[in-house]
Amino acid sequence: MTPEEKLKELIGKSDLTTDPQTKERILGEALENLKDIVQKKTQSAQPEPNIGRAIMKSRTMRFAAAAVIVLACVIGLSLWRTTGSGIALADVLAQTEQVKAYKYNLIFELTGNELPEKPYHSETRGTSLNSEEYGWKRI
Repeated sequence: MTPEEKLKELIGKSDLTTDPQTKERILGEALENLKDIVQKKTQSAQPEPNIGRAIMKSRTMRFAAAAVIVLACVIGLSLWRTTGSGIALADVLAQTEQVKAYKYNLIFELTGNELPEKPYHSETRGTSLNSEEYGWKRI
């Protein structure tokens, strides 16, 4: 039984006391609404166009897509090129390796509580000399 036939049967069995013209008008509106609903369902059931399939159908489109991909890769590689910073860091490393001795200053600060009522603060300063040839000395 089709949806239209079911709808006609339901309206025919209804206990509404109306004149036949009103029943026909209600039935006509219901059938129109039913057709709209069925039409919308069939439209929404249609698949959306697939871009990949559209590109692969045409030989020209495949060639254009491949050209765009290659162009993007070339641009990406040209932007990724080194700017010479690696060479500058290698120069710094070479100069650092030539250093045979160095000096640095130390500052140690300690704060805390020995006991809950007795906070302390300690500061120690110093200088350290380090040499490959002579060892290290703290002043």
